[in-house]
Amino acid sequence: MRSFRDRDYIKTLEGLYFTVLGNVHPKDKVIAYLKYAPSNKGIWGKTPHLYDRPIKDYTVHNVNKMMDFLSNYYPQYIDEVFNIKFSAVPRKNIAVHYKPEEKLQELIDLKVKDELQRKTVKLASILSKESGVPIENFGVTGSILINLHNLKFSDIDLTVYGKENSLAIKECLKSIFLRDKGEIKKFSIKDFKEWYKGKGSLYPLTFKEALTIFERAWNKGKFHETPFSIHPVKIENEVKEEFDEEKYFSLGLVTVKAKIIDANESFFMPGKYKVDFKLKHNNEEIKVEEIVTFEGFYAGIAEAGEEVLIKGKLERVENKNRNKIYFRIVIGSFEAKGKDYIKIFKD
Repeated sequence: MRSFRDRDYIKTLEGLYFTVLGNVHPKDKVIAYLKYAPSNKGIWGKTPHLYDRPIKDYTVHNVNKMMDFLSNYYPQYIDEVFNIKFSAVPRKNIAVHYKPEEKLQELIDLKVKDELQRKTVKLASILSKESGVPIENFGVTGSILINLHNLKFSDIDLTVYGKENSLAIKECLKSIFLRDKGEIKKFSIKDFKEWYKGKGSLYPLTFKEALTIFERAWNKGKFHETPFSIHPVKIENEVKEEFDEEKYFSLGLVTVKAKIIDANESFFMPGKYKVDFKLKHNNEEIKVEEIVTFEGFYAGIAEAGEEVLIKGKLERVENKNRNKIYFRIVIGSFEAKGKDYIKIFKD
């Protein structure tokens, strides 16, 4: 059965648009963050239904601003999620559930498309043909999904469903970028400098450190000069977790060096890197098994066998279904206040 997946969209009864976060949700709510709200000064949509983004960049600093906005105007969408306050939409408040794969099929069948819709369909078709991933396993999310895109500045945000399909698209795009010609291109150094000038200060990274990560972003580029991104999303039979299966206990911030053992789950949301190392905490030696990033910038940037420098929140995790206790380090927590990171380690 098709459930709520990462990068789906939800429209509430009040007309708010939320982006679904992850694939694991409570029975009566959907964990999601606010993306668009009705506004007379909005630049998305058309009169009389104009929308604006309450926050512009989805870093931890601005997520706090989103929480303040909801607390002030729509407190019914604030809830206790994984031991922290976050936004969640009660299922009874959902007016429309937007599914990216259905929208892409709708655009394929649409006889008259605008320029951005045309590019979206063509990009998905090219990637499907070159990778061998059936077009049915792609979707379109973001403003195009909900018909709020603006031809002057909106990007193309595609989803690809399933782990194997995502790995196939990763290899396909890496191959395309190596050609460095044609319709699909990797972001250039000039693009990076423009990004760093506007958003570099949001991350605790030097110019070189940010460039290393930026260059590893296999899922971003330009299609006929329109920026695009690819978002891998798990399907239902790949999701083993249940909501409330685990409890998380913060043990404070740590800075460590670690070797990545497995990175095949690192490009989903949240991104997960398997590690295996020990560190001392309160005079006790503990074993860390996982690095988890809720900050998309650090997702999918490291490969198995590489060493990374990590600053993040150390957590003790109790899994009731497996009767297991383990430890992990989280990137993108409120406690870190944007000062956490994953850096590719170089001597």
